[in-house]
Amino acid sequence: MIYLPNQNAIFLKPKKVGGTSFEIALSKYADNKSIITPITIEDEVKRKELGFRGPQNYHCKPFDFKAVGKREVVSSLYHWRWPMKFYNHITAEQAKERLGEQAWGASKKISIIRNPFDQLISLYFWINRYQKRKMNIEQFFLENPSLLLQNRPIYYIDGEDAVDVYIRYENLCEDIIKLEESIAGLAGLWEIFSNLKTKSQVRPRKASKEEIFSHYPRLKLLISEIYREEIDRFGFLVP
Repeated sequence: MIYLPNQNAIFLKPKKVGGTSFEIALSKYADNKSIITPITIEDEVKRKELGFRGPQNYHCKPFDFKAVGKREVVSSLYHWRWPMKFYNHITAEQAKERLGEQAWGASKKISIIRNPFDQLISLYFWINRYQKRKMNIEQFFLENPSLLLQNRPIYYIDGEDAVDVYIRYENLCEDIIKLEESIAGLAGLWEIFSNLKTKSQVRPRKASKEEIFSHYPRLKLLISEIYREEIDRFGFLVP
């Protein structure tokens, strides 16, 4: 997550949508009041090499423990970590509560969305990247059904869409340039983003959604039903 009060913008970061590169690019526009949550050590090195601001203002202050809840505070302190008020894949609801109504209402909420079939294939290979023998993708998601919906809380609050601007993974150039046009202070964002590359690719080149889902019609139907609204709204292709 990144909150840029100087640009009145909040980036809510989903999983497996190219969000880390976008987050690093946004860091260029941060000031000392911005909130930037930590990413991997490797990616933080890359952010530092670019001369952009790194993680800041994401920890709880001592008088603000109530904002994250007693259980989270106790767990963090037990593991010798200072409690975080904001974290990488924070939900929209938590971001709103912890930023406050004024900051939330004054800011444009930005996120990235991806064809759910492609997103779930990437998630499958990423989670299983160290497994020598993988269960097939249908079995994997049927045994871990919560993963099918893991990005929903980042987009929605009580079933209502919390995002103002969606950047489509399949149309990154077009949509990021449109974002630059709507927020003048983000000029040059696409140029920075397009020169970034994070997280090594673990998905095989031949693992297309058409090839994979031709073998798993039951999973294909399930995803089509779960994501019917997104498929229709963004024109995502069903394999």
